[in-house]
This record gives sequence, structure tokens and C-alpha cells, in this order.
Amino acid sequence: MSRETMIAKLKEDLAHGRVVTVVGTGVSLSMCFDQRIDGQAVASWSGLLRHGVQACKHQGIADDADAALLLAQIESGKTDFLISAAENISMRLKKRAPGVFRGWLKDTIGQLKVNADRREVIEAVVALPGLLATLNYDNLLEAITGRQPVSWNEPDEVQEVLRGTHDPAVLHLHGHYRDPDSVVLGLRSYLEVRDHPHAKAVLELFTIGHTLLFVGCKGTSEDPNFIRLIDWAHDAHADVSPRHYMLCTTPEFVEFRRMLERAPWLQPLDYGADHDQLGSFLRSLLPEPARAPQEQNPRKSEPHSGQDPPPSPVEIVLPNPTEEPTPGPSDQVRLPQTKPAAHNYVPEVIVSMIFGTLAVFTFRWIFDWLLGDLSPRGVNAFSVAFG
Repeated sequence: MSRETMIAKLKEDLAHGRVVTVVGTGVSLSMCFDQRIDGQAVASWSGLLRHGVQACKHQGIADDADAALLLAQIESGKTDFLISAAENISMRLKKRAPGVFRGWLKDTIGQLKVNADRREVIEAVVALPGLLATLNYDNLLEAITGRQPVSWNEPDEVQEVLRGTHDPAVLHLHGHYRDPDSVVLGLRSYLEVRDHPHAKAVLELFTIGHTLLFVGCKGTSEDPNFIRLIDWAHDAHADVSPRHYMLCTTPEFVEFRRMLERAPWLQPLDYGADHDQLGSFLRSLLPEPARAPQEQNPRKSEPHSGQDPPPSPVEIVLPNPTEEPTPGPSDQVRLPQTKPAAHNYVPEVIVSMIFGTLAVFTFRWIFDWLLGDLSPRGVNAFSVAFG
């Protein structure tokens, strides 16, 4: 698949909200601009572990020999050695007291701040449509977006985020520093999240129903949690077209392709010659803003010159109630005439009834009078009138 085809498919998935953007350590390092706590760049995994060695020595739970061995494992840069050192450091701090481990996270990860001059990448990341997730323990994404952190060990909250019924949130796939039990640092915690039924199902769901976009996640292919996902997806997606991407620079492309040999479903996608081009590349993926609908069949006004305003194309003619409507020009609009009010016949009916009643009584009086008149003239008059 060509680079242009991958970008076109990614843009389409973004436009339809099908993308899960996964932010890694590289983005945190960029946002903090290599911020150091006690001389260590704690935004990186190795820098955090070096600070952990110092904390163990300060707490009196590691001597110089222990510190030297731990530092040797860290400096090797190999994932299995780093995980071993992380397990050793976290267990020493927790054994001292759970609050000691919590305080160490607050004094390191909790102190990271977004550099005002390094907001371009993170603002471009959070502008991408879809779900936002991270492998980092920090609160940097929340500081920029105002979203809530939701960790992998909160299955009910995670489900609400996936269903779209939760307030805007950032999914922390490896935990959040404010919840020490959720932080995936050493081997035991990696195994715990790897075998957690809900966390495992969520990652598998992401590969089936969404498009994963990894940003700043160079070491993800060696993450024990994602090694399990890579192995599972190797078989589950064997006959599925690749549609998941891991961003890298152009010089890193060959290295990323080699790292992802075991994950043919996950494709490296280069965004430019150096890391400074990441922000502009991410912005180029954003869907174009919806254009305002154009007016259908607009009526063009005739050109007009002079001081008088142009005549209105529609003249409203009010009817004269005393005149019959006359045909007018075709562009006139006549308002419907109001029907005259109905004639009130009630008074006339009452008057008619009164006169009719009087007439009946008058006729009856005359009739009775004639019958009571015994004179021949009265009888003759009656006979003439009524036969």
C-alpha cells in the first residue's frame, strides 16, 4: 500500500470518527521540552527509572551496589532489562510504604508541565476526531483539553467512554499517576494489565472496530502488553487488509518496518524528515470544515444606477374592500380578501314571530265575534267570508 493510499484511508476514517489516537512517550517529551526533575527527564521511561534509583537510595532501600546494577539494566536500553529494573524499583518503594510509591509518582510525573512554546503537536493531536488514548501516566493531555483521565482498571468508566455516554476523557491504557494501582511500570503490573479480561477485550476491539493511530510510540512494539496484542492480532488479522498506523520520521521508516515485522496489520507511516513536521502533518489529516450550503436558484438583482433605491422585485397590493379585485401584473402578489361578516337574521325572526302571533290572536278575536253575532247581517257576513 502506497503512502498516499494510507493517508487517504486514514483521512476517511478520521472523518467518520473511527480512529483511536494512541499517544506515547515521544509526545510527552515534546510537550515538556525535556523537562527535568532532579536532573532526570522523567517524561521518558528510562529517565523515570533513573529517578527511581535515586529515590531508593534516598529512602535507604538501595545501597550503592544495588543502584549500580539497576542503572546498568536501565542503560542497556533493552526492554526486558528495563522492565526488570522497573519491577525492582517499584517493589522497593511499595514495600517501604504504599504512600512512598504514590509520593514518588506525584513528585515526578505529577510535576510535568506543558511548555508554552511546545503546544503545536499536542493541539494537533487533540484536534483529531475519534477516541484519545495514551500510554503515559501523566496529566498533560488533560491539562490541554480539560478532559477527565480514565484508566484501564476502571472498566465501567471505560465502557461509558466507548459508548459515548461519558464526559470527554483520555483513556490511560497504562494507568494514571494519581491512581498508583493503575500504573503499569514493572513486570507484575504488565502481566496484570495483559491478562485483565476487560482491558484485553478493549484493545482487541480497537483493532477490529477502529483504526489505531500511534503517535510518539517508538517502543510500543516491545511493550509486553502490546506484544500480546501483536501476537493475537497476527492470527486474528491474518486475512484482513492493514488499516492501523504507527507514525515515524522518514529516516526512521526502515527501522520501524523492521520492528513491526511481527505485526503486518500495523503499518509504519512517515510524516516528514524530522519531528518538527509532526504537527503540520497531523493538521493535514483533519477533515475539511463543512461548507455552508449554497443558496439554490438565487434571484439575481438587476443592475441599478441613480440615487433612488432599486424597486422591489415583488409589489404587495392591498385590496380595496369597496372594489372588485382586478387582474394585475404577473409579479404582483395579492393578499386574500377577507370575507364579509355573516348577516345577523335573529332580530328579523323575532319581529316576524311577534307579528305572526298578533295576527293569529286578532283573527281568532274576529272569528269569535262573528260567531257570537246572531243578527242576520253577521251570519251573512260569516257565510260570505268562510263559505
